[in-house]
Amino acid sequence: MHTYFHTLPRRAIFVFASLIFFLTFFGLNAVAAPTLPVAHSHSSLVANAEVALGLKYENGHGVAKNYAKAFHYFQLAAAQGSAQGEVRLGDMYYSGYGVTQDYAKALHYYQLSAAQGNADGEFNLGSMYEFGEGVPQDYATAVRYFRLAAAQGNDSGETELGYMYENGHGVTQDYAKALHYYRLAAAQGNAAAADGVARLSKLIK
Repeated sequence: MHTYFHTLPRRAIFVFASLIFFLTFFGLNAVAAPTLPVAHSHSSLVANAEVALGLKYENGHGVAKNYAKAFHYFQLAAAQGSAQGEVRLGDMYYSGYGVTQDYAKALHYYQLSAAQGNADGEFNLGSMYEFGEGVPQDYATAVRYFRLAAAQGNDSGETELGYMYENGHGVTQDYAKALHYYRLAAAQGNAAAADGVARLSKLIK
C-alpha cells in the first residue's frame, strides 16, 4: 500500500518529523488557533507546523512569549505561500510585534492572503481600506472585502458589513441588511454584533 510519506525524500521526512516532535513536546493542542488548511504537500505540512509554532511564541503557550521568534516562523510559512502564514505576518507588521510597524507591508501580506481566499486576510484588508491605514480610505473597497469574508462565515466580516450598511459607508444605508449581518455574526457569539442587533431591533419594528 502506497502512502504519502513514501513519496517524500528522506531529508524532507526528517525535517517534518522533527517539527512535529517539537510541537508535540510543547503541547501543540494547547494553542488556541484558527483551523489550518488541510495539507496536500510536504511544503504545506511544514508551513502549517511553522504557523503553529509561531502562534505558540506569539501567545506564550508552552514557551516564553517571543514576538521575534513568532515573526520568524510566520515569515518562513509565508515564504512557502501559506495563506495563514501571510495573514499572521501581516498582523505582526500591522501591530509592530517582533518587527517595526509597517502598514504598507501589512497590507502586502493581507493582499497575498486574501488572494488565496483567506477570510482573515480579506477582513483585515477590508479594515485597512475602511480606516485608510496604508492606503487611501475607500469604503467601497472595504465593503467588497468584508463581503468576501462574510461569505465564508467570518463573523468579523459579517459584523463590519452590518456596520457599513447601518451607517451607509460604501453602500446605500439599509437597516434591514445591517440587522441581517449582525444577526449572522451574533449567532457565532460576536459581542459587537449582538450590540448591533439590540440597537437596530429598536429601530426596525
